[in-house]
Amino acid sequence: MNIPDIVELLCKHSPKSLEDIKKLGIKCHEISKGYGAFRRVYKVRGLDLVFKIPRYTTDYETNISDNIEHARAEYSAVCRIERFKKYKILRQFMPQIFYFNWDCGIMAMEYYKPLLFTAVGEAGCNALSALVDSCWNKSLGTDICTNNVGLAVDVDRGDYNLKLIDLGCFLENK
Repeated sequence: MNIPDIVELLCKHSPKSLEDIKKLGIKCHEISKGYGAFRRVYKVRGLDLVFKIPRYTTDYETNISDNIEHARAEYSAVCRIERFKKYKILRQFMPQIFYFNWDCGIMAMEYYKPLLFTAVGEAGCNALSALVDSCWNKSLGTDICTNNVGLAVDVDRGDYNLKLIDLGCFLENK
């Protein structure tokens, strides 16, 4: 099974949970990179594809509707950046999103290699944070760190590009 096949299955069946995804024959396992208070992240075995699934929590501070709303806000930010010319410079840092279910907040996006917590990684994050702050007037900026940034690697071309894998920095200040 390849990414287009999986996207076709997702569009056809609109899974609402990890169990629904697994029933479609998609094998995946939880990873820690991109994991947060709002969702869990699962990598599809053998493919550069991850599912971000809103967490069902019993925590009094958050609930599933908050977590789905967080996913919607992140997806909307990416769509806005792709749509408006004034954000063109940010497009190269956006993740490739293959599928999003607005009702339940499940997202399928490209997997990016983890950015290591090193001086170079921190410098890249600081530069990316400054760029986002200068372009996005609602940016929190401080959420851009090595835990929320991945590395897109094209070995054939020798390209290494930073990709935001957690888009909380684009959510409105509340």
